[in-house]
Amino acid sequence: MNLSHWFVPKVGIFYKHKEWADKVFKQIENEQPFGHIARICYSKQGSWMELNSGGWVKQFKASDSCRGAKVTFAIVEKDMDEDIINCIIRPCTALPRLIEIDAEDLD
Repeated sequence: MNLSHWFVPKVGIFYKHKEWADKVFKQIENEQPFGHIARICYSKQGSWMELNSGGWVKQFKASDSCRGAKVTFAIVEKDMDEDIINCIIRPCTALPRLIEIDAEDLD
């Protein structure tokens, strides 16, 4: 299902473990559920992709450093601490729902 016809997605992948975030990023790259990808940048600090629609997908280390980021979707590791979710990630999210993905679901 291509979601890019409905809105310009700004997707945050909030992680504790970079390996998990890289798997999610690769899956989004392969399936392109948010529309066609215009450009990709791989980085140790956090990879990102720019979409043809003007949206983006970015990795964020779930810490105080990501405060102020604004996303329409937040993809979060399933075992993320509730305090981090409520105090750091939820305020970044325009939509009230978080998508939690367990590492086992990616294999």
